[in-house]
Amino acid sequence: MSIESIVIISITFLLMFWLFWKDLSSYKGNNHQDFKSILVSTGVLGTFIGIFIGLLGFDSNSVVDSVPKLLDGLKTAFVTSIAGMGLAILLSIIQKIKAEMMPKMKLQP
Repeated sequence: MSIESIVIISITFLLMFWLFWKDLSSYKGNNHQDFKSILVSTGVLGTFIGIFIGLLGFDSNSVVDSVPKLLDGLKTAFVTSIAGMGLAILLSIIQKIKAEMMPKMKLQP
């Protein structure tokens, strides 16, 4: 994997985990900050950046030599998309479980 891909993935993951934590820690508070759509959007942005990186190294006159660079960019693209969607889904599941448990916790003496 190229250094560009590693840097993009690292920055994207740090941003996504920060957004995940901010959303989760503010849930059920007075100032809930809902970042699920931004998580997905960050993953999609990483997808476009990964494809762009892959296409930068692509030479249509030397397709065989260019394919590894293109695939490296596509790996970045898919990893960031999967992470963004996965974290948004996980956040939704956790919040749903928390929402269902809150009324039960209030009923207990």
